[in-house]
Amino acid sequence: MACKNSLFCMKLNHLNKFTGLVLVLAIYLLAVLVGLFATLQTQIHSPLWQMAFANIVATLVVYLFSALTKNASIYDPYWSLIPILTVFYWFRPLLVFQEATAYHWIVIALVAVWGIRLTINWILRWKGIKDEDWRYTQLRKKTKKWFPMANLWGIHLMPTILTFLGSLPLYFFYGLRAKPNVPLFVIAALITFSAIVIETVADYQLRRFRNSAHTKNQRLKSGVWRRLNHPNYLGEVAFWWGIYLFGLSINTAYWRLFLGPVAITFLFVFVSIPMMDQHLLHKK
Repeated sequence: MACKNSLFCMKLNHLNKFTGLVLVLAIYLLAVLVGLFATLQTQIHSPLWQMAFANIVATLVVYLFSALTKNASIYDPYWSLIPILTVFYWFRPLLVFQEATAYHWIVIALVAVWGIRLTINWILRWKGIKDEDWRYTQLRKKTKKWFPMANLWGIHLMPTILTFLGSLPLYFFYGLRAKPNVPLFVIAALITFSAIVIETVADYQLRRFRNSAHTKNQRLKSGVWRRLNHPNYLGEVAFWWGIYLFGLSINTAYWRLFLGPVAITFLFVFVSIPMMDQHLLHKK
């Protein structure tokens, strides 16, 4: 749903894609700064709860701007950008005290590559400030006057909580400052790296297919899409299970942290995939 019916909205609708991206960047910089400032004001001492509180505050700032622009897709980069900052915040003390090992650098590198690649893919797909994800538009039509609440809880806060829970194993991975179980660490690294590769290949093939001249009323059935209906979703789910295994590699007692990857898996299997299948069935 495009922003309209006000001078502010009319100006937004005339922004080109580059200017829109600059606006989104400014929103996220503001959100991060407000989140950190609010956390410092509360004098929370635990790095775990510091980032939990900062994430909630930052999400509320992004929500405010998504409401002002009437475009819930302003939140989309949060999923891939903020986990990088969250994990780096937990990694930071190891840098300060020069205690970072190759294991720590490998994990932060994988998280950074995952997040940056996913953000770039969103940028390539995003058409500008008027472009709102079809799922959000559909939800807006269904919920009508209740959309502001659905937007706050379903589109903003719920994914923030899920990505934070998914990142939680790395809080303990960096916090214990112990050598991980090497075989389990290698398995986690291979799963995480493979997940990033699958997502990268799948998104590239899908983008090339959409840009071709013969895609109308067709569905991609070549490359990795020939064997898998949703390889990009598979890669995303596998990534979070890899993060979970990193936590187990430092201490198997953290097996209880499965809530994050399980919840993310449920989100894709029971929400994202059925919605996408119905959308493709209706469209193609």
